[in-house]
Amino acid sequence: MQDLVASAQQRAFWLTNEIDPGTPVFNLLRVLRLQGTLHKHSLVRAFDDLIVRHEVLRTGLVERNGVILQHVHDEISFVIEEQDFSSLSESDRRMQMDTLVARMCQTAFDLAVPPHLHDGNPD
Repeated sequence: MQDLVASAQQRAFWLTNEIDPGTPVFNLLRVLRLQGTLHKHSLVRAFDDLIVRHEVLRTGLVERNGVILQHVHDEISFVIEEQDFSSLSESDRRMQMDTLVARMCQTAFDLAVPPHLHDGNPD
């Protein structure tokens, strides 16, 4: 797919990142607590299907010759890294989750590398 000129909003995202690299100012956080048996393979497959279906989730912003472009990747895989807090007490588990969420809120995305989704591991 051919790269397209970025929209005004995409250029604003890119410029903000150039002025203040690594800024998490545009992060939107949603935390879901899942209960019961988690079928990790099915969850990853669902995210992969979502990413395949929606170009915007495969789009990165790149600069070429002074022009900001949308680069749509053909394939992107969503990877989930697990964090097991089951051995901790309920209060310690909540504290670890709060710490993880706080770190995720402060972790910026690389605008050139989609998908722009965090999986629960901010690194």
